[in-house]
Amino acid sequence: MPVPDLRQVVAAFAADFPTRLIPPSEDTPEPQLFVDVGPDGRGRPRRLELIFLPHDDNAYYLQLFILLPFAVVPERAAELARIVAAVNLKLPLVGFGMSEQDGWVFYRAVVPVPNDRELDAEVVSGAGWMAYYLVDQCADLLEDVATGAKTFAEGRHAFEQVLIGQPSLP
Repeated sequence: MPVPDLRQVVAAFAADFPTRLIPPSEDTPEPQLFVDVGPDGRGRPRRLELIFLPHDDNAYYLQLFILLPFAVVPERAAELARIVAAVNLKLPLVGFGMSEQDGWVFYRAVVPVPNDRELDAEVVSGAGWMAYYLVDQCADLLEDVATGAKTFAEGRHAFEQVLIGQPSLP
């Protein structure tokens, strides 16, 4: 019986991005796939990380995760939470989040995979491309609200411009 394995999707990402498959270790019992999706608009590196979360008897859960290259500013956390919620409301796959405790801002999606099937490379790479696109389109406006460079209203307006495919005004 086939079992989901990250090696089943490496080629789908390697066609467009540098990839690295990390075997299990003491710290991480599951293999991980790192996909270098290139720098953001400010030149900072971005990496899509794929790992299986703990699973049950019926399904595996593949997490796609991108840690954004900026931190939660404690005094701006409420505004950041508001813009994250406003953006997620319009997304097809809820994805952006934050951890005040860790100072993280991130994109995360989880793809359920039946435990009796191989990974569908097309589905997983599609979810990866969606993550890449959404981070590419939204990370700067989230960062601007997180740092105070934009107000919540300005960030929401910038996101509305993303939705209609128009460039946002500075």
